[in-house]
Amino acid sequence: MTQGGAEVVTEPHRLTRRSRRRPVVVLLALALGPTVAMVALWRWAEDRAALGEPAVAVVASTDAEPSLVTPLLSVRRAPTTLAVSSALEAFRFQLGAVTSVLGATSCLAVSAHDRLVVGVRSSTPLIPASTMKLLVGTVALEVIGREATFVTEVRGEVVDGVLVGPLHLVGGGDPLLAATWYPTTQRLAPEPRTPLESLVDAVAGSGVTLSAVGLVVHEERYDTERFVPTWGDGIRSTEAGPVGALLINDGFVTGSPIKPDDPALAAGVEVANLLRDAGVDVTGDVTRADATPGLEAPANVIASVTSAPLHEVVAEMLTTSDNTTAEMLVKEIAVASGRPGTRIDGLVVIQETLDRWGVPLVDMTLVDGSGLDRGNRLTCDLVLALLQRPGQLEGLRGAMAVAGETGTVAGLLRDTPLSGRLLVKTGTLREVKAYSGYLPDAGGVDLVYSLMINGDQSAACSAVSCPILETLARALATYPGGAPTPDALGPRPVEGGS
Repeated sequence: MTQGGAEVVTEPHRLTRRSRRRPVVVLLALALGPTVAMVALWRWAEDRAALGEPAVAVVASTDAEPSLVTPLLSVRRAPTTLAVSSALEAFRFQLGAVTSVLGATSCLAVSAHDRLVVGVRSSTPLIPASTMKLLVGTVALEVIGREATFVTEVRGEVVDGVLVGPLHLVGGGDPLLAATWYPTTQRLAPEPRTPLESLVDAVAGSGVTLSAVGLVVHEERYDTERFVPTWGDGIRSTEAGPVGALLINDGFVTGSPIKPDDPALAAGVEVANLLRDAGVDVTGDVTRADATPGLEAPANVIASVTSAPLHEVVAEMLTTSDNTTAEMLVKEIAVASGRPGTRIDGLVVIQETLDRWGVPLVDMTLVDGSGLDRGNRLTCDLVLALLQRPGQLEGLRGAMAVAGETGTVAGLLRDTPLSGRLLVKTGTLREVKAYSGYLPDAGGVDLVYSLMINGDQSAACSAVSCPILETLARALATYPGGAPTPDALGPRPVEGGS
């Protein structure tokens, strides 16, 4: 079916957008023309001044400001434009060290001053891996809201201070709900964790008489698609999933190395064990239900626990490249838009939002939110345009991994000028490496880049080294180089003044 200019394919569950590629060569020629002309004019003006040729002077006012001898038509009348053009030319030369070694199945796009400086196969659709999470994170912040939270509740019918019937554990889509022990088992521990023990303690300390109670779990906020159908067996439960609106410890249960197939039941088992440890007499097996009839009223909420605000959840997803968080946020994007909590509905909202923002969706294919599916396709042009969107850097500044310091790039670019400065979202699959992000405040300018490496070249990149990224980083670090400043290029006063 067609949705907002994109084709939604229910088999194999892909959201696609296609159109003809732009005439890249013509665009590059048009883009380079003004810069070449400006530099030529600047050199012509310098030559005329050196020869002492007559110039049209600006009549001085009656104050003591110096007279100017720069011709009215000189490019020195636009010093900032000329300085930027000169800096970009020098920067483009430095980036040649990257473009000259970039393979035929990779793309690169770099911008400064909101201008494309280098674009190599930047409109070619490639496998983006976890670059997909940039789309999920930015749209989630817009659609769900930066300060939105996820609430997990325990409900029940209480009469005269006594629980009548079972406890109901209701999932609110929190991807970071976890017991204290769980983060210690993870290489990149999820932070900020939503403490499961706080919920259990609130139930035990609620003042409600709890005796021989059962426990029923609810996850109806989202559908029950646990894994993307096109994921291979090596991905399921290891790289991501199972996915559901009630998820604890990413689906793990204390004492078991294997995730149960049903994350809601697994969550119920974990909570039941903790409640028993807290003195609550939970009896019988944990069961599930599809609704909580008569229990929706706030008065039936016995206890609840609230997650950190969404912007911190997005930061966890981007910094650690958390696949399960990404898949859950796709479904929450759908719910926040008034749609059913499904992967396809979430992807449709992402596509519609990007289109509304004016991001080029040429040949885009969306299959999942984590980037684990090899059917996803993005272009460097799309990623660059997304990151260049006004205000986007401020929204992501504290949400992305920092080279040499945090998350998936803690081991990259250490002991380099960009350690602690370069913001990166990584992507890794077999024969895929991707790096996109920002170099903020490079000589007063925010540089934006997107690099996607498909094919054999990706094998040279590891968790602590990537030759192409390192070459790109060295080029980024040169900006603005030795280009003349606007002050140096501005109109020149008569020596001695008047």
